Amino acid sequence: MRIVRTLDPKDFDIQQTRHDDFTVVVLAVLPDNVSLPMIQDPRKPQPVYVKLPGGEGEYGESVFEAAQRELDEETGALVEELTLFRVEERVNYDGKGTHLVLYVAGFVTGYKDGAGLKELGDEGEIVNRFKQEELPELVDLFRPHRAALEEVGFLPTF
Repeated sequence: MRIVRTLDPKDFDIQQTRHDDFTVVVLAVLPDNVSLPMIQDPRKPQPVYVKLPGGEGEYGESVFEAAQRELDEETGALVEELTLFRVEERVNYDGKGTHLVLYVAGFVTGYKDGAGLKELGDEGEIVNRFKQEELPELVDLFRPHRAALEEVGFLPTF
């Protein structure tokens, strides 16, 4: 998916903004302040990348609602506040039209049912916890997510 353009996050209100075609990516810092929950989806084509949680927004959802739902479904983690830090307009997989990819960041404040981080997401995603110092060594870290982690300073740039 090729980036068409990067948009200014200040032009979006994640509590109110609703789009009919968007993907949300969630950088959720765990309570230790140095780890992130990340997923691998074995159902996706090879290679199976390590990625930040996220997915497609559902019709009528705000960006904030979609981010909360995706984070809960994939990891069991909950956040109360999120900050939008990157917005990309990308070409759709079929090459026809574009959609928005919205990157949000926040701190995990709890877990669904107090159960802690899931081992498997609701759709079979493998959930792992990676410390900040482990991230540069991940050769299978999804490239757009690596760039987002570098942008916010959670991952050093090379």
